[in-house]
Amino acid sequence: WMSQSCGVVAFHGPMVAVEFAGELGGGVSGHFWDALTGKRSLWRIKGTGVLRCGDFPARGMVAGGCLSVLVTTLGTPYEIDTAGKIVFLEDVAERPYRLERMLTHLSMAGKLEDVAGVVTGSFNECETGAERDVVDVLADVFRNAPYPVVTGLPCGHATANTLLPIGIQAELDGRSGELRLVEPATESAS
Repeated sequence: WMSQSCGVVAFHGPMVAVEFAGELGGGVSGHFWDALTGKRSLWRIKGTGVLRCGDFPARGMVAGGCLSVLVTTLGTPYEIDTAGKIVFLEDVAERPYRLERMLTHLSMAGKLEDVAGVVTGSFNECETGAERDVVDVLADVFRNAPYPVVTGLPCGHATANTLLPIGIQAELDGRSGELRLVEPATESAS
């Protein structure tokens, strides 16, 4: 809401009560501080899978976050605007059938129609041994998407919770499975 209403860049990433209470590992710490201090202005984040390539790399503002939180904003003044955006989705400890229900709700609300692309982060603790897992659900929901859909960015409720700026321009390449941030999230302090 802050990004779309006030033009403020928000950051989806390590949480004070979780990651900072312990230790940031896997290069996440350096990435975090470099992004916030302006040392890292442009970067690439590689996903682990591609569900849809799209005809060309998609370009748009990054929007999104935790799927269960986004769905609860529908119909409120804080509802996410996804038109022309690269929508980032992730969640934790949700069963696949619940993820499918939330994604279907987003779709029925028109929030997956006019997007530039979709990229998912981790869906940690969402595998429950059910007949259909998260990958099956995502494949079903996005099977006819005309835009790129890349999965498995190391962002979200996971051990490697890479900082992802929300509210800046990015490019999503379905062929390489890569999200490229094409503008800095902060200005250098120097």
